[in-house]
Amino acid sequence: MTNDFDDLTRQTRRLTALHHTQYFASVVLAVCVWALMLVAVPALAHVPDLEVGSDRHSVAIGGPEVSRAIYGYLAPGEAHDDYTFTVSEPVTRVVGIIVPAYPEHAEFRPTVTVAGTAGGPTVIEDPGADPRASLWEPFSLASFYEGGEAELGFVPGVDYELTVSAGDTGARSGRYVVVFGGPEAFSADDIVATAGQLPRIWFGAYGGAPLRWNWAALVPLLLGVVTLVALLAWVVTRVTKRVRST
Repeated sequence: MTNDFDDLTRQTRRLTALHHTQYFASVVLAVCVWALMLVAVPALAHVPDLEVGSDRHSVAIGGPEVSRAIYGYLAPGEAHDDYTFTVSEPVTRVVGIIVPAYPEHAEFRPTVTVAGTAGGPTVIEDPGADPRASLWEPFSLASFYEGGEAELGFVPGVDYELTVSAGDTGARSGRYVVVFGGPEAFSADDIVATAGQLPRIWFGAYGGAPLRWNWAALVPLLLGVVTLVALLAWVVTRVTKRVRST
């Protein structure tokens, strides 16, 4: 009888150990996938700057030394959004603007004006294509209408001002992304900041714009939730096991 009980105890311990091993492996896999996504997604994208809210003040942004995207919102009744930046070294970059391909943005064709460049302000207007060309952005998990773009030179010692305004025709309000072309380089701080900004980017909730549902964002969000729940459950299991063993 004692031997049977000992065998049952050993078998129970083996099954428990196997269960813990499988659970730990699942947690490690979930964490690795989530961490890989956080590291891999920035590799596909520009360093993001988010307009905090729509107001009349200029917003200081990072310069075009690296590939950068400024997510903003031209609110109803707002004439323009203003941004300022400088550069630490001479660079030549393509500056352009894209618009989320939502139905309410079908006729939103904003204009970008860059002041401080050689030869006076440069006005970048929408090309007026109909139908509008669109592209899928894996970083934003959304499609975007392509707007105007121009190649500009920037030098140190100049305070540049970039203005986004509604075009001469079409809608007067909407979301937009100003894009600086350039080498894609994310610092550790950029990756951490981007992780916190991603939900707002995925749901279009930047610059004071209302949240807009995005089904494609469910995949990374659910993965994040599963990872957090798995980690919490693992911690509880470890703590409970330790308490019982004392």
